[in-house]
Amino acid sequence: MIKLTIPGRPISKSNFKLHNVHGQAWMPATGKHSKYLAYENMIAGYINQQYQGDTIEEDLITVLKLYFPNKRMGDLHNYPKSICDGIEKKWYHQK
Repeated sequence: MIKLTIPGRPISKSNFKLHNVHGQAWMPATGKHSKYLAYENMIAGYINQQYQGDTIEEDLITVLKLYFPNKRMGDLHNYPKSICDGIEKKWYHQK
C-alpha cells in the first residue's frame, strides 16, 4: 500500500471550467481560472516528494480520506476527480 498526504482543502474542477460560444468546456492556463491547473501541479509535487518508487502501470484502487476542519464539505462529488487528475499528472509527466 502506498500512503500519501496532500495538505490543504481540495478544489472542484467544475468551478474552474470555462465554456466557449459553442458550449465546449476548457481549462484556461492563465488568469484567475487557472487555479485548477496550479492545484493539479501542487498534488503532483507532493507525490514527487513522498513517492520515489517505480511508475505504477497497473490498475489502482484509490481510497481518499478528506478532512474539513470547519465542517463545510462543499462539492464532495468532484473532489476525487481533482485529486486523481493531480495523481495522473504526476505519472504522465514522469514518462
